[in-house]
Amino acid sequence: MTVSSKDKKKDKKLRESEKQYRDIFENLLVGVCILDPESNYIDVNDAWIRIIGYSREELLGMNVKDILYPEDREKSARYFRKLADEGAYRSYEGRVITKGGDVRWIEVDSNAIVEDGEVVGSRDIIHDITERKKVEGALWESEERCRTIVEQSPISMQIMDSEGHVIMVNRAWEKLWGVSLDDLGDYTVLKDKQLKELGLMPYIKRGFSGEYAFIPAAEYDVQKTLGKGRTRWVQAHIYPVTDERGGIRNVVLMHEDITERKQAEDELRKSEERVRLMISEVKDYAILMLDPDGNVTSWNEGAQRIKGYRAEEIIGKHFSRFYTKKDIKSGKPDRALKMAAEKGRFEDEEWRVRKDGSQFMANVVITAIRDQDNRLIGFSKVVQDITERKQAEETLRESEARHRTLVESSTDAIISIDEKGTITLWNEAAENILGYSRDETIDKKLDLIIPEKYREQHRKGIKRFLRTEHPKIIGKTIELEAKRKDGKIIPIGLSLSAFKEEGKYVLTGIIRDVTERKQRVEALLRSSQIQIALNKLLQISLEDISLNAMLEKVIDHLTSISWLTVWNRRAAYSWSRKTLICWY
Repeated sequence: MTVSSKDKKKDKKLRESEKQYRDIFENLLVGVCILDPESNYIDVNDAWIRIIGYSREELLGMNVKDILYPEDREKSARYFRKLADEGAYRSYEGRVITKGGDVRWIEVDSNAIVEDGEVVGSRDIIHDITERKKVEGALWESEERCRTIVEQSPISMQIMDSEGHVIMVNRAWEKLWGVSLDDLGDYTVLKDKQLKELGLMPYIKRGFSGEYAFIPAAEYDVQKTLGKGRTRWVQAHIYPVTDERGGIRNVVLMHEDITERKQAEDELRKSEERVRLMISEVKDYAILMLDPDGNVTSWNEGAQRIKGYRAEEIIGKHFSRFYTKKDIKSGKPDRALKMAAEKGRFEDEEWRVRKDGSQFMANVVITAIRDQDNRLIGFSKVVQDITERKQAEETLRESEARHRTLVESSTDAIISIDEKGTITLWNEAAENILGYSRDETIDKKLDLIIPEKYREQHRKGIKRFLRTEHPKIIGKTIELEAKRKDGKIIPIGLSLSAFKEEGKYVLTGIIRDVTERKQRVEALLRSSQIQIALNKLLQISLEDISLNAMLEKVIDHLTSISWLTVWNRRAAYSWSRKTLICWY
C-alpha cells in the first residue's frame, strides 16, 4: 500500500505534536501523572518521580492508594469516585508517603479523560505544598500560642486600638481590677482623668506615639473611674504593635500588681523602725553595723555601755580599735571580716579593749549582709561581755577538777548510776574492790555487781524512788553484799545519795569492803562466847561433882561454839583444871 504524501505529513505533524506534548510533560516543574479508571498509574513525569522518590518503572506498577497516607485513603477514594461520576475538574489536598518514608503534603488538580462520553482516566497536576503547610501550621501555632499566652498570662494585659479603646483583656486583667471588658463601655485610656491626676498620661501618650514606656508605680482606683472595681498598686509597661508600614495597629498595656509588695514594704519599714528602736534600747549586747571596709555605721546603747564609746565618738571609725594590739598586729580584724564574707558568719571568743583601755572577754558574732544581687554591703556585729560567765566556768572547772581528784583518791569505791540503772561513774577504788575496770563498767547496768537474788529488789527500789522521791535508804549507811568480777560475794557498807542533773536523778553510792571488819566482829563474838564458857566452868567447879563430870559439861558447851568444833574430847580432857582457871 502506498502512503500518500498527505498522510505522511499528517503523521509527521502528529509525531511532532506528541513530541512537543512529551517535552512539556517531562519538563513541567510540577508533578503530572495519568491514571486509569481504577487509579492505577499509566504515565508519570520526572517532577512527580522526584517528589515521590519511586522510579518510573515502580510507579507504573502501582495504584494511587499504595502511596497515600493511611488516614487520607478514604477521603481520596471519595474524591476519585466523584471525579468519575461527574467527569469534571476537581481539586484535592492530601498526604502521600515517599519511598524514603517521609510524609509530604500535595495539592492535586484532576481533569477527567473522557472518550465517547465515558471517563477512562484522569490527568492529575500535583503540587508539593509541604513547605506551605509547615508555614501555615507554624503561623496557626504562633497565633494560637500568642492567644494562649495573652489569656493565660499572670500579668494583666489590655490591648487597645489606635484611638485608645480597649478591644481585648485577659483573665488576669479582670481579676486584677474586678471588672470585665463589658464594664468599660466607651472608656478611652487617652481621656482617663485619673491617669492625668496621677501624672501618668505622658507615659501613655508615648506608647501611642510609637515608643515603649515604663510607667512608674501608682495606686489606681477603678471605682473612681468606672463606678465599680477595686484599688490596686500597679506598675505598667506600654508598647505599640505596628503594621508593615510602621503605622500603629494596636497598643498593649501590661500591669504588674505590686499591692502586696507595697504592703510588705510598708510592713518592712514599720518592722525596721521597731527593730531600730529595739536595738537602740538593748543594753546587754553591743549591736553595731559595719560597712564593707569595717568602719562603724551604727551604734546602740549596749555598745556604749560595754565598750565605753558614745555613738558620735565611734561612728565612722574602724572596728579594729576594739582589738588588742597583739591581735591588730597579727591582722586578726581583717581575717574576721574576710571569713564572715566568705562563709556568711564568723564567731569568736577573745579579749577585747574598752575605751578606757581595760579588757573584757567577749563573744563576737560577725554576719555578712548582702543585697538581692549577692553584693556585700556590710556586716552586722553582735558583742556580749562574757567575762563573768568565763570566770564562773573557770571556777566550775576547778571545782570539777577537785571533785575528780577527790573521787579518784578515795579508798572507798564511788559509783554513780542514772535513772535507768546504768553506770556513769566508776573510780579506781571501785576497780580495786570489785575487780572490774572502768571500761568494763561505764554504760553497763549495775546488775553487774548485784548478787542475782537481790537484783529484782534493786530494780523495784529504783522505780519506787523515782515514783515517790521518798527513798528508804538515801542518806543512811547499810550493810549489803556485792558480787566481784571473780564471782565472789563480799559484804559491803553502802552510803547512798541522790541529786538531779538537767532534770534527771543521779544516784551515787560510796562502797566500802567490810570483810575484815566482819571477821574482827566475828572473832570478838567468838571471844565473848569463850568468856561465857569459862564463867560456866567456874560455876561448875564449885559444885560438888567429880572433875570428870565437870569436864564433860564444859566440853559439851564448848562444842556448841562453831569455831571450837574442831576440838575433840581427848584434847579437851588434856586441859587441867589449873590451866582453865588461869585462862579465866
